[in-house]
Amino acid sequence: DANLTTFLVAAVLYTIGTGPVRGFAITLMIGIITSMFTAIVGTRAIVNLIYGGKSVKTLSIGNFRKKAKAA
Repeated sequence: DANLTTFLVAAVLYTIGTGPVRGFAITLMIGIITSMFTAIVGTRAIVNLIYGGKSVKTLSIGNFRKKAKAA
């Protein structure tokens, strides 16, 4: 995952860097953690809002089944 790779690079920057580089690494790590938390919690909240708190086991992107025409 790109977030994990970026987080690891930020940790390396923090370890070997000094001054402004360490500050950038900390800011980058905070941003990645915040972004991942918001994506997970926010998405879950929206799904619960749409489906009314029902247990959602699968999520469909759309209804692509054709309805049978009455003869």
